[in-house]
Amino acid sequence: MGKNDFYSSSSLSSVYGTSQTEPNMRVEFERTMDGHYPEIAKSQPALLRKMRLDGNGQKTKCSCVDNFYSEPEKDRFCPICFGEGYLWDETALKIYRVLGNSDTDNALLNFAKEPGLINIPVVIFYVWYSTAITEADKIATLSLDTSGSAIVPNKRTGIYRIEKSWDYRSDNGKLEYFKLFTRQESVKWLNSPSYSEA
Repeated sequence: MGKNDFYSSSSLSSVYGTSQTEPNMRVEFERTMDGHYPEIAKSQPALLRKMRLDGNGQKTKCSCVDNFYSEPEKDRFCPICFGEGYLWDETALKIYRVLGNSDTDNALLNFAKEPGLINIPVVIFYVWYSTAITEADKIATLSLDTSGSAIVPNKRTGIYRIEKSWDYRSDNGKLEYFKLFTRQESVKWLNSPSYSEA
């Protein structure tokens, strides 16, 4: 019988820790995202669009929102909220993206509408356990170069609304990572429009 390096004492101590008999999921997730020889990093850069909340936990409206209709300005570009209608801040985020669909992923994104059933494509993002993220926030994907680095200046390629946020827990309820079920939003302005001189 050949030697199994996975169960050697050195591999056990690096993956499981000296006193553990099960894998450390945080370590495994870190190695999946950032790589650890011989594994290659799987993460890619993105942006977390964190919505600003008031004292009641409600999203803060932008000044472009009409007081009568409670709708953001749709025809003109708002440089503050980009047509979102609410104030937000964006920070760098590492993601691992998986494409799915609402049938197999249990995301409950099938809606019965006239005249039939609409199947909404689901995009799943895995993010760090330490990321403070809620279902009010959004994920913005970025344009990447051939090596996987974000193009500078950053150019958003999509905005994804978080429909469900599942916190995966393992040892003694310790939070390991988040799995986010999202759908892409159709927005008019992903980036600031460029105006050419006449």
